[in-house]
Amino acid sequence: MRDCAGEAAVALGLCLIILYLFDMYNLENNFSSFACLVRFSYAMLLWAFSTASVVGVVPSWKIDTELFVIQIAFNFLLLCLWRLIFNFALVRVRHPKVVVIAGSGWTGQRICEELSKNKQYLVRGFIEDDPRKQGLVVNGYRVIGGSNLLVEMAKKKEAEAVVVATRPERRPALENSLIESTMKGLSVYDMPSFYEYLTGKLPVHHLRRSWILSHPIKGVRSTIYVKKVKRLFDIVFALVGLILSAPIALFVACAIVLDSRGPVFYRQKRVGLNGEVFEILKFRSMKVDAETNGAVWATVNDSRVTSVGRIIRKTRIDEIPQMLNVLRGEMSFIGPRPERPEFVEHLEKEIPFYNLRHSVKPGITGWAQIHYHYGASREDALEKLEYDLFYMKNLSPTLDLSILLRTFRVILFLEGSR
Repeated sequence: MRDCAGEAAVALGLCLIILYLFDMYNLENNFSSFACLVRFSYAMLLWAFSTASVVGVVPSWKIDTELFVIQIAFNFLLLCLWRLIFNFALVRVRHPKVVVIAGSGWTGQRICEELSKNKQYLVRGFIEDDPRKQGLVVNGYRVIGGSNLLVEMAKKKEAEAVVVATRPERRPALENSLIESTMKGLSVYDMPSFYEYLTGKLPVHHLRRSWILSHPIKGVRSTIYVKKVKRLFDIVFALVGLILSAPIALFVACAIVLDSRGPVFYRQKRVGLNGEVFEILKFRSMKVDAETNGAVWATVNDSRVTSVGRIIRKTRIDEIPQMLNVLRGEMSFIGPRPERPEFVEHLEKEIPFYNLRHSVKPGITGWAQIHYHYGASREDALEKLEYDLFYMKNLSPTLDLSILLRTFRVILFLEGSR
């Protein structure tokens, strides 16, 4: 009997990657039964096609067609059955973690909003030492009392964690209660760190400079990965990407020429590493006179976009030429998206810590791009900055790989483009 270990390993590896791309390992996404059925159907079709394509490249590898079809059907049924069991059985026995928030101000309300969206946590209420605030209802939750309650709640197991959304060093009673309740088993978290854990971003308007000093930004360190390995991967991926995308690029170039007058490529100034300005390359997706009145944000159904432009923007094909920027060292594959100097000048004045995003090399894709839609306002810029700061703080090979895989999913489902 012929050894099929190679084919089996390839099939298994592709199956795991494709299920990840379709977000089927994220147990927090409680998909409906129909949504599961649709996603698993698409995933199995893509898996069958990709496995057959890869195995077909190696002359010595062969696929038993009947066995392969049976395997696809078997995988589909098992995966659907497992997800149904998880949705209807395991989710119901999961008990939420009871959390108390110390501080009912703006910072406390921000973390409360995030906690109320998360089924893993149950907000017990707010803690305030000011008697005038006790008994008030804030964001739908009551201020249940002063910080002296924390120790009692820890003893009676009425709460499992407290999120500190105020400055305990300025409130001796709260600081003492936090220390004592910690000794009784209550978990204590500061608001920025817990917000980061919950959302995958940093709360810019709630950060103090002292917090940033005590929580180093990994991305700006001169590590071997940041200086050498990441650059090596950028060069290899850019070369391979340009070669593989050459047929698509040629077709797109012809389509742009036939669709509207003007050049195939579009050059635009962007702010890069350490604030240096460079020219980014893109396939032209707008009319040549799109910005005769100056730089403006792109909008949904933007009238300046050409017919071909709508397609290449939706599929992100317009960004293929940026691999040349990567080869030139102006960009990386993964990092904060570079912004235009006209917008940066205003955003740096309006948004705290905005200039920090220029401490790392900008990227074609990034943590913000896979989590948030296309930015077209100051509010969008703030939201994306929170994701960018998370990426910079936690930059690692594992995080970069995760972003790369999730980017394929974003392209696959045409998410977030305009």
